[in-house]
Amino acid sequence: MIQKAKNLFEEYQTLSQEFNDKITNLYSDSAEIKFTVVQSGNQKIMSYSGKEFKELIIIAMPIAKDKNDLDIYSDINYAMEENNRVKITANRYSSLYKYNSPYTTIIGPNESGEWLIWEENFEMQR
Repeated sequence: MIQKAKNLFEEYQTLSQEFNDKITNLYSDSAEIKFTVVQSGNQKIMSYSGKEFKELIIIAMPIAKDKNDLDIYSDINYAMEENNRVKITANRYSSLYKYNSPYTTIIGPNESGEWLIWEENFEMQR
């Protein structure tokens, strides 16, 4: 299970580095995506379904590519969860905005055995 999680997260990172919107195929439509936007000391929590987040990715990916807005992950840890899912924690570095923040995702198989992202939590600083 851990190896399948590592494989999916490596694919996630590769597609992200390539600004490839096929990254959307890695998300379950029913995934729970939450991120906190920190700007001028204020925090705003955003929450989306996987389906909604996929639509945002398709819009945002060309903008990120134009700005060369890369996320770099380090200190990656994998831990088994319930339902054959794996929790991944990491440090996420924004190359454009120059900050580190915690990153967490939960991935695992769907009913047909395809490995997908089910949850994702991160922070964005602007």
